[in-house]
Amino acid sequence: MPSRTVTLTLPWLLAELNPNTTQTMGRYGKRRLHWRDKAEAARDYREWAAAAVWDSDWGRAHDPAPLRPPVHATVTFLKPDRRRRDRDNMLAAFKPAWDGMQDAGLIEDDSDDKLHIDIRAEYAGKPGGVRVVLTEAQPAEEE
Repeated sequence: MPSRTVTLTLPWLLAELNPNTTQTMGRYGKRRLHWRDKAEAARDYREWAAAAVWDSDWGRAHDPAPLRPPVHATVTFLKPDRRRRDRDNMLAAFKPAWDGMQDAGLIEDDSDDKLHIDIRAEYAGKPGGVRVVLTEAQPAEEE
């Protein structure tokens, strides 16, 4: 049986999920975003990722099985503008999506021994997005 590949396209990252996001607090200057606001944004992005999984060919298949680990993921951040961005921060903001893929049953776990990630970024124009290509491990040879 050949290895399966699933391609997902998600909306651009929510600003609230960036580890460096601050909010202006009047005369007090800037402070980190309140944890509740960040938690709501993480929940929304996690749900979007799970919905994208179920809208994919994998999700529409009858009784889909999770991809065999280790899963190789190529994440391409399709930037909405030409500003420079830190890849580590983009990947950190993308963390709720891995949890959503796990919730939907596409991947078993997002730990480093079961998920290998390649990160890319390119300018795509507005509205931007994130393309994820997941490929399961090759099946063991049967003798």
